[in-house]
Amino acid sequence: MLKAYLDGEPKSSVSPQIRELLVQLEKQVSEGGANAKVDIGIGETELMAESESSAGSAGMPLDVDARKPSVAAGVQCPSNILELTANPSKALVDSVAQFSAVEHMVHENLSPQGTPGSRETRQFNYVVSISEPAPGTLIVQEYRDADNLDMPGKIATTGLAILAIAFHPLFRDDFEMNCEGLGDWEGQAAWLVHFRQSDDKPNRLRSYVVNKSNYPIRLKGRAWIRADNLQIIHLETDLVRSIPEIHLMTEHTNVSYGPVQFRKSGTDLWLPKSAELYVHFGKRRFYRSESFDHFMLFATDAVEKAKLPNIDSSQDPAANTGVGLYK
Repeated sequence: MLKAYLDGEPKSSVSPQIRELLVQLEKQVSEGGANAKVDIGIGETELMAESESSAGSAGMPLDVDARKPSVAAGVQCPSNILELTANPSKALVDSVAQFSAVEHMVHENLSPQGTPGSRETRQFNYVVSISEPAPGTLIVQEYRDADNLDMPGKIATTGLAILAIAFHPLFRDDFEMNCEGLGDWEGQAAWLVHFRQSDDKPNRLRSYVVNKSNYPIRLKGRAWIRADNLQIIHLETDLVRSIPEIHLMTEHTNVSYGPVQFRKSGTDLWLPKSAELYVHFGKRRFYRSESFDHFMLFATDAVEKAKLPNIDSSQDPAANTGVGLYK
């Protein structure tokens, strides 16, 4: 980790101290063999924390708790903001299950310094299936006309566009939610709601699948909810904590929603427009964006008639949203 920091920040003001610390660590390990124990003083521990923070955040957006958008002074949140958001959240789930679209995907690998490297683009026909096999349970499945191994970097991402289901009544109680005030998103007045998954509730919303093993993650984030119609127009999430078992250091998402008009049917639906994902995973860092256009409505039974492919349960963790890595 220290060497990676030096590679990325060779001119940092703490680089001389880090180099000195590396020499000391390597000397102690060399002299002590396999059973060596390295004791680090308080000052050096702080230095390591600083270098880890700097190296780990390169190319990653700020954590949602690292900055709070400005809000209007003296404006109180509605006491029932979550109840008011319930119906639009349920309507979003119903709407998502009624459309197909063309998905445009961009994937960029990032260097340890956060600099974009190789870039891949994909285009898929995209459809979502949402079902409630039992009361209180939603199963969300995405379908693309591609095999998972055809995904950029052999990394399959599912459910990014529908993370707003965290506000659905079936999931809302899994989170601690707090309205922070009235702000704006791209010029539209919006209530800001901070949320954090409760430690005593199951991780049902998002998981990582690595070599067919499932690793649920806890999320925190912030939602911008339009003041006039209480629709979620933007949402950002981060990890509550890293997942050392799979070396997952950072995951940050940005998702935007908006109205889509279907002229032939005269129907307007509130649908996902774009999603972004930033990940620091072991030695890998990458950025992925998904955007949607060419929306089409279909009847409720159209998914059944299309005979969409079955998804291996090991690749669709707990029927939630997630990231799958395949070798």
